Amino acid sequence: MLAYSTASQIGYMMLAIGVGGMGLQFAAGYTAGMFHLMNHAIFKAAAFMAAGAIIHSCETRFMNEMGGIRSTMKITFLTMLVSALALSGVPPFSGFWSKDAILATTWEAGQFWLYLVAAVTATLTFIYSLKMVGWVFLGPKSPHLTKLEEEGRRIHEARPVMYIPYVVLAVSTIAIGVAGPFIEQTLTSFLTSPLQLSAATSDRVLGTDLHFLSPEVAALITTALVLGIGGAIGYRLYVSKKIDGSKIIESPLFKPVYNLVWNRFYVNPAYYAVFATGTVALSESLRRYVESGFFDRISGAVSGLSVGLSRVGDRFDLGVVDGAVNGVASIGKGFSRAIAKLETGVAQQYLLVFAFGVFLVVVAMVFLGG
Repeated sequence: MLAYSTASQIGYMMLAIGVGGMGLQFAAGYTAGMFHLMNHAIFKAAAFMAAGAIIHSCETRFMNEMGGIRSTMKITFLTMLVSALALSGVPPFSGFWSKDAILATTWEAGQFWLYLVAAVTATLTFIYSLKMVGWVFLGPKSPHLTKLEEEGRRIHEARPVMYIPYVVLAVSTIAIGVAGPFIEQTLTSFLTSPLQLSAATSDRVLGTDLHFLSPEVAALITTALVLGIGGAIGYRLYVSKKIDGSKIIESPLFKPVYNLVWNRFYVNPAYYAVFATGTVALSESLRRYVESGFFDRISGAVSGLSVGLSRVGDRFDLGVVDGAVNGVASIGKGFSRAIAKLETGVAQQYLLVFAFGVFLVVVAMVFLGG
């Protein structure tokens, strides 16, 4: 819950920076965003540290498995309560000043719909903050905690080495809340000069003309409505539990919204459908139609062609190449055998042939010379 809340509060900071350039008070947007960043860093760090102590003691991270630990973790309860009130923008805690500044800047910029979204978001923030306090610290202990105590493991306060840091942060949150206007003014002066931002550098407002109320008055009225509506709903749902939330969830109006939020806007199923299942399906299609259907068939055809050519080559090799080589060898062998018959080894035969050759030479010379 705290992690999702952090994403929401970062949205608040981005809203402040975005609308800062849309209105007359350019520096106000940057100041509000920076101020909320600083406040959020302190009170949310305290809340996360306290949550760690609670998870450590309760041996679970699920809020519906907690409950009734206010008396056994008093220091952590007070710290978490201060953090929740600061997160919700309850005066005079630090979150009130920065959230109020963001609302005022959005109103001054004439961004009515963004202002409405910010107001609804602030209402939801107070509701789930009360849910956290109610489910974790108030009411009866959950069956999980009861079982732990039956096993001899009691729920206890964190050791000083754990709780001192988040107590210091909670006290800082209260101190910043007391000095909120002064800190905001200091930040405005600090940011205006270096960024060369003017408090009124344009006469044009990029939005609806909402100047029938001053930004400060509009923000104060909105904060009162947000805290009143969100506090009433959150208190009756999660503290006094006079409203049965399960009946609201099962109603036709809220059931689709509950399913959407419970499934985290279907981000995970969409991711798996596109990137996980989709990738597997694509790879299977490539294997079936490209690898098996195309490349494997080409590979088989090429291997068959190679075998066929090798058989033709065998015939050509045996019939032509080997035949020609063997034929030349046979002719040479026959010629050598014929020549070998002239080599008898008898001297008289050699003299006779020599004399006959000389005779043929002399006859040729006589006839040719004549």
